[in-house]
Amino acid sequence: MTESIDVGNEIIGGCKDVFSTMLMVELEAENVVEGKADIKSNITSMIGLGGGLKGLLAVHCPSSVAKNITSGFLGMDVEEIDDDVKNYISEFIRPDQKYLTRMFTEEAVNFIKQNKSEPFFLYLPHSMPHRPLHVSESFEGKSELGLYGDVIMELDWSAGEIIKALKDQGIYKNTIFIFTSDNGPDVGSAVPLRGRKASTWEGGQRVPGIIVWPDKIPGGIVCSDLASTLDLLPTLASITGSEIPEGLLLDGTDISETLFYPDSIRIADHPFFYYGRDGDLEAVRFDNWKLHISKRGVKDFIPALYNLDDDISEQNNQADKYPDIVNYLHSMIIEFK
Repeated sequence: MTESIDVGNEIIGGCKDVFSTMLMVELEAENVVEGKADIKSNITSMIGLGGGLKGLLAVHCPSSVAKNITSGFLGMDVEEIDDDVKNYISEFIRPDQKYLTRMFTEEAVNFIKQNKSEPFFLYLPHSMPHRPLHVSESFEGKSELGLYGDVIMELDWSAGEIIKALKDQGIYKNTIFIFTSDNGPDVGSAVPLRGRKASTWEGGQRVPGIIVWPDKIPGGIVCSDLASTLDLLPTLASITGSEIPEGLLLDGTDISETLFYPDSIRIADHPFFYYGRDGDLEAVRFDNWKLHISKRGVKDFIPALYNLDDDISEQNNQADKYPDIVNYLHSMIIEFK
């Protein structure tokens, strides 16, 4: 986002329309696809909010899956989709995926250059380091940490290129730049955190969160308050002056005041509930205490309590020592369910 907000918090517009549109998506989603009629225009609505598949640069998947990717988009068996629609989608599937990171980066840089004079919102969800892993020749073997290390190295290059583009266009200081992930690693390790992607241990849930806005957010500060990617939409909506539609309940909260004044304004304490892949509630965290009550695939899981301030690796079960805390956190789970 650029040039939509000055240092004095005055909304000049631009991004407000973007986030007003995003806030309406939840209310409109069930009306997007009403049947199989005019399926091509429905695909256009699903993928591009009016922009169509021309906004979809590539699909990240194993080559063996590419021919059936249409079923993933439409929720239909491949046999139900006519050849015209298959071709419409397949045009955008790139079987050679080693250039995905570079391609997304180049597109992002071009977008910044083309929109530097107007407020904009750029969302870049890299395919990497999701498997299957691919890396361009420029970074192949360069990390000395195998393919996964090479992939991470190219992602680091990508972030640098985007920051450079913002600086080159003279808009870096008044741009909000957010770098984060949706889950812990599937490949490699989250040490010292326990577990990895798809688990409710810290290694599957705790991820880096870097938010930069040189004109507004103080730099060089580490904030240990709990926040979530669920908080990004209400926070950015608040910053841009977007109205949340009546009747739309958001799980996240506006954390902008903590971003602006991290030394004096804390994010309010509230419980975090952790769901496993099968949809079962497995753990809850409140303040520095985290209680695990079940684990996917573990038949007789023994409840485990950890003080994350002292035991970030979740190794020392304190449940027997602090039964009152166990009961208190367990009551939160029962009430939440």
